[in-house]
Amino acid sequence: MTTDDRPSPAATPLPDDLAGKIGTGGKSDIYDLGDGRVLKLYHERFRAETCRNEFDLTRAAMAAGLPVWQVHDLREWAGRFGLVGDFVPGRDVSAVMMRQPWRSFGLIRRLAEIQHQFHLAPGVIQRPARQMSLDHALSLLSRLDSPFAALVGDILREERSLAFCHGDFNGANARLHHGRILILDLERAGRGEADLDVARTLSWLMLGKGNDRQLAGGERAFRFWLAEIYLAHYCAVSGKAARPILAWLVAEICRRRRGVPADRTAEAVLRRLRGWLFRLAGR
Repeated sequence: MTTDDRPSPAATPLPDDLAGKIGTGGKSDIYDLGDGRVLKLYHERFRAETCRNEFDLTRAAMAAGLPVWQVHDLREWAGRFGLVGDFVPGRDVSAVMMRQPWRSFGLIRRLAEIQHQFHLAPGVIQRPARQMSLDHALSLLSRLDSPFAALVGDILREERSLAFCHGDFNGANARLHHGRILILDLERAGRGEADLDVARTLSWLMLGKGNDRQLAGGERAFRFWLAEIYLAHYCAVSGKAARPILAWLVAEICRRRRGVPADRTAEAVLRRLRGWLFRLAGR
């Protein structure tokens, strides 16, 4: 779909008495429009282009046959912009994993397979994904000891191919209903570094969504175990090596936890990643 093909938000305004809010988040509110449709309405601070970009990216993912939320239209209401799409029943995968942790192992394997599907999708949209740049990643390595920083930096500089990436692939953006998972919130998607895309998912498994919460040793160990399972399954289905993904994960941990004082969680995770990467390097 091109810019000329997509509908104009101003052409299909919503009623003045919009009601039926069924959810809210950091970027948008969700309204039930009836007839199996919902409106994802961005908060006032987001411009129309943000909404248009997500519309284009989601439609491209739909055309590629990816399991994503089905969107159909752009709308405008009281200066806010949004997407109209199908209502997606069920619960977030993150919530299911919290309430029924024994299901986590099967769910993360399924998520790894879906993420690989994204990376195999044809390059319909060439817009860059919203990802950390290589220069930014290298600048974050100063918290590491010199040999570790040098090893990670050398791996990050290796040339790799781009793929269609979600940009924020985690359990909060995955909806589970009757065994089927649909992926939501593609506003960060685009052509990007697949290894970094997986690393961002692993950081969610290791740290959760918060960027400063300190984790007890038992929870850290369990989360690291989940990340190991996810990485092993992704590498098995994709045929890719773990080493570059782990290097990007180091940078992602440093990015998410920068400025956190006395950060025992990050230091413990980085120590384990250090040992893992040096073993892979044969040192």
